[in-house]
Amino acid sequence: MVYPAEAMQFGRAIQCLEALIQSNENPYRIWLAEAVLRNPGDGAVLISDSRLVIAAERQLYRNPSTRRLSVITPAQLTRDRCFDVLYVLGAARWFPSFIFDAPRSTKTEVIRYAWIKDGHREDAKRFLCAAEPTFEMEDDPAEHEDCYDAADLLPVVDWRSIGRKIAAAELQNTLESAEANLVLLEGERAVFLEAADGASVLTIDLDADESTERLARIATNEVRPGTFLLLRTSGGGDYIVTEADRHFLKGRAPEVREAQQRWKALLRQEVQKDGLLGTSVRLIDLGSSSAEEINVRNYLSPRSIRTRATEDFQAIMRLVGLGEEWQRYWNMMGEIDHAHRLAGHRIRRQLLRKLEELDLTELERVGRMEITLPEMDAGGFTAFRVLDVSPDSQLVDIHGLGHPFEL
Repeated sequence: MVYPAEAMQFGRAIQCLEALIQSNENPYRIWLAEAVLRNPGDGAVLISDSRLVIAAERQLYRNPSTRRLSVITPAQLTRDRCFDVLYVLGAARWFPSFIFDAPRSTKTEVIRYAWIKDGHREDAKRFLCAAEPTFEMEDDPAEHEDCYDAADLLPVVDWRSIGRKIAAAELQNTLESAEANLVLLEGERAVFLEAADGASVLTIDLDADESTERLARIATNEVRPGTFLLLRTSGGGDYIVTEADRHFLKGRAPEVREAQQRWKALLRQEVQKDGLLGTSVRLIDLGSSSAEEINVRNYLSPRSIRTRATEDFQAIMRLVGLGEEWQRYWNMMGEIDHAHRLAGHRIRRQLLRKLEELDLTELERVGRMEITLPEMDAGGFTAFRVLDVSPDSQLVDIHGLGHPFEL
């Protein structure tokens, strides 16, 4: 039911929507077709959302005069790429300040619908003179006209709502959890990355001079908007484990994996009985020098193989009743650790070869690219551009770390 006072506006909105659906005209395309005639040279159309790149390219292709225009996003202008003229579609405040403060074009024109109130970028105009790149923008509509503030039209990421919904649905056992940051990815995807010191993630550096430097593992706390993450998106389990067991541990895999699961299961029983703090105190009494609660939680993780120092591992073995076998278990965990390192190097070599074969301009253009390695059983990977990173961490199930999911 629509209140009488809003009935007229609602009816008007329906009429406008019907007219918009039936119209084949695109005001942006019409304006650009005229603009390229007065601005010869290398031109590009800048849009704020990479999801619209392909749709924008299709629109430009419909007119012969606009086919030569490239469609780019702000992320592509962070590199040494310049144009004769740059057409910015939408409000200026929808784009990073460097677009206007440090122009990548001789001429920059901002085009937006008249009903969008943007506000003038006097800071950008102030630093430009006739000998430097020029900047053009239409005035804001009069106050009495129907208009919307540009800032109100941008969606805001509700980190709390997204994180609470996902974490609450997946967290079953607090002992198998870790602090993680929620990372927003291209393609309406997101991923939880562990926030602990030493946690890392595989990335692609499009600016690397050498092909061997293009694939890099960086600390998760260094991930920023614009970073390209390489994440596994098909295949079950940990791909390092799969490759290590198949190619390096081979026949030894069943025995050493069973040993790994056994001491972790026994340690988990102790934690369930005495809690993290109580277990930490007991380990310290048994000779451990690094038995903080966060480390005890880490020991329980399947991602953890063994402690760095032998005295910490000995303390764990004494606590779980395997003190007399600590050396044998230490050596078996060493086998696993060595196999994991070899598997990591093997996968890295295969990924580097694959990246050399691919045209990464597609990744730069749309912010997402699927990568498959037929010679391995690790499943498929996808490279994602990071859009944003949550300011706060939260407790999530460790089995969900590093696995992208739909929003």
